[in-house]
Amino acid sequence: MDISTIGEIDSLPVSFAMEIHIQKACLLHLLLALSSAAALKILSETKADQQKQLSGLLNLKKTVRRHLEEIKTHR
Repeated sequence: MDISTIGEIDSLPVSFAMEIHIQKACLLHLLLALSSAAALKILSETKADQQKQLSGLLNLKKTVRRHLEEIKTHR
């Protein structure tokens, strides 16, 4: 079973499914924190490198936030 998609865990016992949602949310929050730390490191690089890396980082944050919203609305 692939637990990366919320729909596939609906058949699990509620407590186990909820624990997976909580763990996934915690990991996503950790990823947001790490991406903020990466942004600080990027600021010390050249302008061209900054633009490229910040663009990728912003896309990552958007994806993580979208997944967090999916978790919130699924409850």
